[in-house]
Amino acid sequence: MQYDVFLKSFGKEIKKLRIDKDLSQEDLADKASIHVTLLSRIENGKANVTIENIFKIASSLNVTLCDLFKFQK
Repeated sequence: MQYDVFLKSFGKEIKKLRIDKDLSQEDLADKASIHVTLLSRIENGKANVTIENIFKIASSLNVTLCDLFKFQK
């Protein structure tokens, strides 16, 4: 899998989980203590994500780190 495809797939999975939890981008960004612009860029596959932010997002969604990586190509 190419890196840009990975980032887009990862971002789509976060967006799917966020929507499943009925959270807006603003709600999740606030819960995860990250800027909403960064979350938007992550969901759109436009930003590299730090381990710290992956952990914050997973915790805020009440999912495991592994759950964030359960996506198909």
